Amino acid sequence: MFSIQRRALRRWARVQKSLIFDTRLGASAFSFDPIDIINFSNVDDAEDAKNCDFSGSKGGWRLSDDEVIGGFSRATLQLMKYDGFENDNKKNEDADSDKIENQLDRSFLRWEGKIDTRVAKGSQASRSGFCAIRSPDFIFNGINLKDRYNALELTCRVDSRNYTINLKPLSFIPDDLYQGQINHDSSFSSENNSSSLMFDHEDEWQTLVLPFDDFALTAFGRLRAMQRPMREDGVQLINIGLMIADGHDGDFRFDLAKIRAINLGLH
Repeated sequence: MFSIQRRALRRWARVQKSLIFDTRLGASAFSFDPIDIINFSNVDDAEDAKNCDFSGSKGGWRLSDDEVIGGFSRATLQLMKYDGFENDNKKNEDADSDKIENQLDRSFLRWEGKIDTRVAKGSQASRSGFCAIRSPDFIFNGINLKDRYNALELTCRVDSRNYTINLKPLSFIPDDLYQGQINHDSSFSSENNSSSLMFDHEDEWQTLVLPFDDFALTAFGRLRAMQRPMREDGVQLINIGLMIADGHDGDFRFDLAKIRAINLGLH
């Protein structure tokens, strides 16, 4: 228990330190450098990946799937070493070297499994077929990005499936969840109609940028009738998650190296 608490404290302090150092007297709205929110080359973030489970009792990443409604989708989560990052960069000679570097000695999170859309006999669910993961909560009411940052940047390697990214903010309404889409299929549209980020390079390491303004406010997977911009009162993140529920049976794999908060005024 103490090791979990110490890890959570170090995780929060690391991001908070970056935020404090990036607050400079007279800084403009566009002068804040990117900061790591999650980076699996960091010892504590790596430990969070190693201590994944379905209950969250180990203080690490949390897995969930449609078994809770009698479904058959299953997934695993594990910490991996970079493999072929150098080759991926050779394939994409135009890659921004400041964003995608040769990091063969670094680590990343691999989330993979199989979606099965069958609905179990006797289930009250009308449909099935989802898997999800969620980061540990940031303590002390989350990390307060205020109005300094306006987007997330993911260094990841994605297959041809469509994914949802979930952002849990500090909110006076407990069920608030902001959702954005990472889509490979242009015909895919999510039930909550949130904005989508399209990508073209399947199975290659790449940098994806998701502006906070493109996330839709949801509750229990449905779009809220009254939308509130995430940045209305500044962004204060409790946790970050990923979900796959694209309605297709079959295998999936999502590799994630790091997540940064960025200001698009610098990019």
